[in-house]
Amino acid sequence: MDERDHASLPEGTHELSSEVSERVRSVISAAEAAANAVRHEAEQSAQVRGRIAEEEAIRIVDEAKGEADAYLAERRRRISELSDTVVERAEKIVARLDRAEEVRRQLQGLADSLGESAEELAAQLRDQPPPSVPQAAEAAPPVEQAAVAEPEAPEAPPGEEPPTGESEPPGGPEVVQLAEAPAEAGPAEAQAGDDRHEADEQLSARLVALQMAVAGGNRGDVEVHLRETFGIEDPVAILDDVFGPGTDAEKRVAWPRTGDSAA
Repeated sequence: MDERDHASLPEGTHELSSEVSERVRSVISAAEAAANAVRHEAEQSAQVRGRIAEEEAIRIVDEAKGEADAYLAERRRRISELSDTVVERAEKIVARLDRAEEVRRQLQGLADSLGESAEELAAQLRDQPPPSVPQAAEAAPPVEQAAVAEPEAPEAPPGEEPPTGESEPPGGPEVVQLAEAPAEAGPAEAQAGDDRHEADEQLSARLVALQMAVAGGNRGDVEVHLRETFGIEDPVAILDDVFGPGTDAEKRVAWPRTGDSAA
């Protein structure tokens, strides 16, 4: 609308137009104010949310750091305990190894000495002749010689009866009794000698079996050696004493060694 149109409008219409324009301007101002308020509120809300998110993030990070520090401290404590335990066990193992090596050396020396003694005893037993058994027939000649050595009785004069057996001197029966005594004691002496010989053989066999077991021999090798060397037909009792009852031919005696203990 140009100035001519305004000029041509009546005066009331001009006032109405001014009022409408004023209202439009106030509405626009209110809208702008509302928009500014909304924008400010949004900015404030965004800032609050940002601060809350930042605080939550900081809290989460702090909690994670605390948990990580606690876990790390627990792991360090556990590792320290395990290290102390390992060191303590290692010291015990080293001490046991030292003692085991010393005991092993002593056992080896004892086994060697026992084996040498057993071999010497077995050699002496093999070289020793078996005990002789006295016979009754061997004891008879001294009696006969004693009887021959006695002086002959004088002949009886004519008219007298010859002396009977009752007039024989009392020494005759005593001589016969002494001759029978060795014959009765002979079997007992022979039996005692055989028992001692068998006991010595068993002891020698046990010592040799122990020496072979300490040296690393298995049960089968020891059994063959006992059968061939000592002539023992059934060495099961000796083998059970050395290797344990019911063990097989491959059984060996386990002795402590440095390499095995360290592993």
